[in-house]
Amino acid sequence: MVRVGVRWWLVVATLVALLAGVAAKPPRPTTTTSAPTTTTTPRVAEVAPPDGVTEEGFRWYVHPNGAGPHVLLATKRSTAPAPHPAMLLVDTSGGFNRDYLGFADELVARGLDVAVGCLYTATTDNDPENRRVPCADAPTFDGAIDSMVTRLDGLVDATYGALGRSTRLAIMGFSRGASVVSAWASAWRPEPVVLTSGRYEGWIRDASDPATQVNIGDRVAAWRAPALILHGTSDAAVPVAQSEALEAALRRVGVDVESRYYEGAGHNLSGEPAVHDDFVNRVVGFVCARLGCPG
Repeated sequence: MVRVGVRWWLVVATLVALLAGVAAKPPRPTTTTSAPTTTTTPRVAEVAPPDGVTEEGFRWYVHPNGAGPHVLLATKRSTAPAPHPAMLLVDTSGGFNRDYLGFADELVARGLDVAVGCLYTATTDNDPENRRVPCADAPTFDGAIDSMVTRLDGLVDATYGALGRSTRLAIMGFSRGASVVSAWASAWRPEPVVLTSGRYEGWIRDASDPATQVNIGDRVAAWRAPALILHGTSDAAVPVAQSEALEAALRRVGVDVESRYYEGAGHNLSGEPAVHDDFVNRVVGFVCARLGCPG
């Protein structure tokens, strides 16, 4: 009995010592879990038409594009049996050129939904007679490839916000707009693109390094978008050789590309009566072949 009692007291003494050691240790820091951070994705907001705009049937939107600037977007839907694809016309001329709305109407009549986006603000005061909305809150064009891609991402996001996330979308640029759209397509973007009278050489990568020249043809390894390239052989603003060189680069890496070079045509293909109908037909045919059209 005595031996058992000794053992019992040994056990108690050991437990007391262990508990005292635990109490003497500083408490472990507790891990606190912060409340989840809620991020709000910028949403496109519908607004009244800009002052002086008389074109009918368009809905107008603004959408954030970077820290502060906003892009202006006009949309119009086709009355053709749905669903049908959509085209984003990228206006990079500085301000919103209302002539784009006329071309948009032609595409709508052919069964496409259309958005026209003002990507850059005007750098000079606009004459009220020149059919241009200033887009005072839009970004400023800096000629840099990286910012072109970022800015166009914002405009594309605005288009999906206005027309619906399931929209089958193609992107079209004219002149400088074609340059911006080509830079965007060379950054893994998948939407089909239409490039009209664009300059694809002699850009810079970043505004902080203007000495570094970038050619879009050197970036085609990351190009995934089907492409339609259109150019006039007598374009005095941008030599047709720029489009031919880009087409050759795209074909070398297996991109789905079509082209049409209009003999004797100048820079503004949509404004030349001799080529206008074929121009519109090719644009619509390309979009329907890649994205599908009713009937």
